[in-house]
Amino acid sequence: GIVAVCDALLEAKPSLSFLSISGNEIGEEGYEGTKSVAKLIASINDSIVSFDASENELKSPGIRTIARAFNSGTVKEISFNLCEIGTVGANALIEMVPRVPNLEAIQLDDNGFLENVVDRLTGTFGDKLAE
Repeated sequence: GIVAVCDALLEAKPSLSFLSISGNEIGEEGYEGTKSVAKLIASINDSIVSFDASENELKSPGIRTIARAFNSGTVKEISFNLCEIGTVGANALIEMVPRVPNLEAIQLDDNGFLENVVDRLTGTFGDKLAE
C-alpha cells in the first residue's frame, strides 16, 4: 500500500515536484499511511510544487499529520478534496499557512465543513481557496 510506496520513494530520494496520492483510500490504512506520506513530504519540501491527496478518508488526524510536514517555499498547489477533514483538520491547515509562503491555491471541496469553519478558511486563504 501507501506505506511501501512512500518507503520506496524515501529510499530513492527523488526530487519530486508533483506528488499525487489521490483516490488511494489512505485513511483506511490508518495512522501508518498518513505518517508515511508526511515523512515523504518532509523529505521533498525543497522541491514539491503540487500535492494532491484528494479522495482519501484522511479525516482530521491524517490531515493534521500531513499539514505539519509541510515547510516548503516551493509548494504552490495543495488539494484535499473529499478527505473528511473536519474542524481539527481545518485548524491544522490554517496553522500550516506560515510554513507554505508561496502557496497559490488550495482545494478543500466536499469536506462538509461547518459554516464557521468555512468562514475561517476563507479568511485565512482568501482567493487562494480554489473551487
